[in-house]
Parts: sequence; structure tokens; C-alpha cells
Amino acid sequence: MQGVRGLSTILAGHPDFPKAWVQKLCYYANSSACSEDDPEFQRVVAAFVKSDFDFHTLVSELFSSPLITGASKTKTWSSLGETISVSRQDHLCAAL
Repeated sequence: MQGVRGLSTILAGHPDFPKAWVQKLCYYANSSACSEDDPEFQRVVAAFVKSDFDFHTLVSELFSSPLITGASKTKTWSSLGETISVSRQDHLCAAL
């Protein structure tokens, strides 16, 4: 490994890299994990990969997704239910 650039190359090359970032933001928005076998979760991961790991694309895709909005039923909402912390929701709205 050659410094920070080498580390970033290793991290970005890991097969779980895109899935881990989507999951990290799921935890941020919902205070809980998203089901990784949920087709909507997989769609967001694929969009992130297709965009060449563009963070703006990831945030746009995920935060407009039913995984976060609850606008339609997903496997995540079916298995985990809708649990949005009020303090987390207020923090998210202020941050946006």
C-alpha cells in the first residue's frame, strides 16, 4: 500500500464497498439497517456502482427511495416495520 491513495484504492475495490455505503446511510436516515436482500436496496447499490461511486447520486437515489420515504412497501418495511426516530428525523431535516 502506498499512502492514502493506495488505501482508498483498496477500500473502493472491495466488493462490499457500495453496499456498505448504502447501509451506512440507511442507518443514518432510519436509525436501523435496510434489508440487503431487498430489491430496492439492491437497485440503489447498482445505481451507486453505475455512477462510478458518485456520492451525490447515492444520496439522491437513497433518500428519494421508498427505503427511506416509506412511499411504497418494500421488503425492508415489511420485515422491520416503520421506525423513524423523531430526533433523527429532525436532525435530518435540519441537515438537508
